[in-house]
Order: sequence, then C-alpha cells, then structure tokens
Amino acid sequence: RLELEFDNLGAAIDWLLSVGRVEDALRTISALERFWRGHAHVTEARHWLAHGLTLADATSSEVRAGALRTASLLAAAQSDWSGALSLLTDARELYRTLGDGREEVFALSYLSFYATRLNDIEGAELFAQDAVAVAATLDDDRASSAALSALGDVYSARGQHELAVRRFEEVATIRARLGDPLLLTDAVYALGKEAFHAGDEERARHELVRALEQARAVGEEQYIAAAQLVLSLVDTHAGDAASAAERAREALELYTHLEDDRSRARCVVVVAAASAEHGEAERGARLIGIADVLRGDEQPDEFEAPLLDRCLPELRATLGEDLLVALTAQGRTLADRVLESVVVSAEIEA
Repeated sequence: RLELEFDNLGAAIDWLLSVGRVEDALRTISALERFWRGHAHVTEARHWLAHGLTLADATSSEVRAGALRTASLLAAAQSDWSGALSLLTDARELYRTLGDGREEVFALSYLSFYATRLNDIEGAELFAQDAVAVAATLDDDRASSAALSALGDVYSARGQHELAVRRFEEVATIRARLGDPLLLTDAVYALGKEAFHAGDEERARHELVRALEQARAVGEEQYIAAAQLVLSLVDTHAGDAASAAERAREALELYTHLEDDRSRARCVVVVAAASAEHGEAERGARLIGIADVLRGDEQPDEFEAPLLDRCLPELRATLGEDLLVALTAQGRTLADRVLESVVVSAEIEA
C-alpha cells in the first residue's frame, strides 16, 4: 500500500520541508525506514534526510536522533560505511544524553558492524562490548540480540567463524521468540554466511535458503540480494557455476535497484568466475574490469578474493597475459556507462 502511495508520500515530505514543518517531515521519513530499504527507495530517502537534517536545529533531540539513525541505516544499505558511521555516532550521543538505553544498544551494535566494514576491528570490538554492557542493564530481548549480533560480526571479522556461528545461533533463537520476521531473517542470513565461512556448506545452504524464503515473504530486497549472493558462492564451491551465475544475476539486479555499487562488484565477480569456468574467457576478463570500476578504491573482499584467485590463473593460461590485461582494461573503459544496469546486464547476458 505504501508503494502505491509513493508519489504522494514524496509530495507530502517535500511540502513539509518547504513550509518549515521539519520535525513532521523527519518523523515521517524515520517511521518509514524499513519501507525505504525494503522497496529500494534509499536514494530518495537519503536526499530528504540530508535536506531535513540541515534544517533540524530547532527539532527535539529525540527526532534528530531518529533521523540520524535512519540516515545511517540508509547509507549502510548503499555500502557507504564511513557516512553511516559518522551519522550514527551523532545519533548514539543523543540517545546517551536522552538516557534511552535501548536505542543506544542498537546504535552501538550498528557502529560495531560499520567499523568491521571499515577494517577497524579493535574499534568494532569496543562498540560491541559497550553494547553488551548497556544491554545487560535492560530487560529487553531485542536489545540483547542486537548486542550479541555485534559480537558475532566481530568474531567473523577476526576469522573466528565457529564462534560467530554460535553467537548467531543465540541471536536466531532470541529473535524467533520476538515474532519479527525481518529481524529473524537478518539472524538466519548471518548464521548461513558464517556457516559458509566456517566450511559447513550444507548448513550454509539450508540457512541461506531459509533466509531467502523469509526475505521474499516480506518483500525485503536487501536480504533477497544478500542471500542470493552468498548462495551463489555456495554454488560455486559445489561446482554449479550455472546456478551461481543465475543467483548472482538476480542479486545484481536488486543491488542495482538499491544503487549499491560495492555489492554489485561482488555479483559481477561471481559471473566472471562462472564465465571462466564455462570457457568464456574473454567475457570473464571484461567482467573483471567492470567489477574493478564498481569496486572503486576498495580491495577485493572475502567474497571476491577467493574467486579471483581461482579464475585469474585460468584466464591468464587461456588468454595470455597481454590479452587478459587488454580485455580487463576494455571492461574498465565502460566506466562512464557501467553504473547503468543495462550495460552490465548486456555484458553478463552476452
């Protein structure tokens, strides 16, 4: 129903901001945070929040904190980890001043996750420990599960995947009692991802398929894409390149909708590896160049690096070093158009 009224929602928010009813605008945007993410209206909502927060000096601390938290979650949905951390740091300070322990736990938990994405593992652990400490003063399963999830992410970042699995098992058990399908989907997805990293591919597939089904049931595009991406890696390890590429294509389409180029790079690498395995070496090399553009200044991560380590020697042996370099560069020359889904899709489907 919200999707049907999207144009009216946008008009209402624009009007509220234009007439100075900033607090009403920010309350509205924050209240719809799950809708913006779940239906891939992240860019529009980030624009409204950025504008509204510049006008928010006279609004209540509670409303400003909620808007900052929402802006942070939306930034994270597009892999803007630095922006997300900065916004949520401000929100956490407001929640602490307000004495809102529950929201402070949520803020600390997300800050821990953002820090792991920025490779600040020590900082992430400090945030997670603070989240656990504050949660211990509350009788709140939702807050406790958030703090435990933050610890799981820290273990994952340290490569302690079996410990991470145990933490996410606890989180999933708690969230099953809460009756919130999105929170449970988050926990089951994390459990599946950690099982994959721990080498238990059978359990990883079971949990990730479960997370995928739950995400489809609630129409949550971000988790559909995330589950399909990790399932594509499970398929790759199982030797099913065709299924891996199919899953990666759906994830790519959704991440394009979400305008998350960093995650799009991961999807393109999966398809590049599948192309190499199917004897389509030239296309694989071009796709690696496209992924480089989408990745920007970042290095290949734990999803991409093993695939690149596996397929680049195959491509080098098939094409020779000079042709591999030339085709990869050809992929990079698509930089001006690569952000358009049709270009990437055309290359992948060619």
